Amino acid sequence: MLRMARYLVGLAVDRLEVHVLRALAVLSWRRRRALARRDRDRPREKGRWFTPGEFAVASSLSSLIIPSDATGPGAAEAHVSTALDRLVAASGPRQELYARGLLACDEWARREHGRLFADLTVDQQLVLLTWIDRLKANRLQATSLPGKVAGKAITLYQKWRCPLVELFPELVRDVQGAFYTSRVSWEWLRYDGPPMPAGYPDLRERESR
Repeated sequence: MLRMARYLVGLAVDRLEVHVLRALAVLSWRRRRALARRDRDRPREKGRWFTPGEFAVASSLSSLIIPSDATGPGAAEAHVSTALDRLVAASGPRQELYARGLLACDEWARREHGRLFADLTVDQQLVLLTWIDRLKANRLQATSLPGKVAGKAITLYQKWRCPLVELFPELVRDVQGAFYTSRVSWEWLRYDGPPMPAGYPDLRERESR
């Protein structure tokens, strides 16, 4: 009986999530207008999708996820944001996710600091990512049924207020995928790429020098 009750409550919460998210989407007319403006400003070239503002936010987030330091190159050196642009341009579901999440970064930055996200300092940008990480950790720690329901409700609100909560896990995977398949990363890791009969002579030549 207890297991069945938990299942029914979980089902009700999942249905509630769908309805709440739909209602919040209807209420977010300002965000919809901002997204529509960005859609009108999108580049028409093949393989490009980010607006200049979105590209700047994606570059900042990529460098926070894989920063450059004394031990090696980061997302900036591997041109990860350009790879993300190509990836998103080819994926409709990603376009919706990235559009909302990148806009949310600028919304948060304006609300907290009166500037765009890309114009903030690294420490200021990290505050947002730390908050998102803490939100996820708090939800995972909830074990009781009331705690899970409360966590679900809080997450629903946060997804609406800052859609970066939804984007961030996908963004991390995409950034890591773009970085570790780049030639910059391969050369840093001394990896000559997938097996090929001729290999990569230019890479070996650089290593010998």
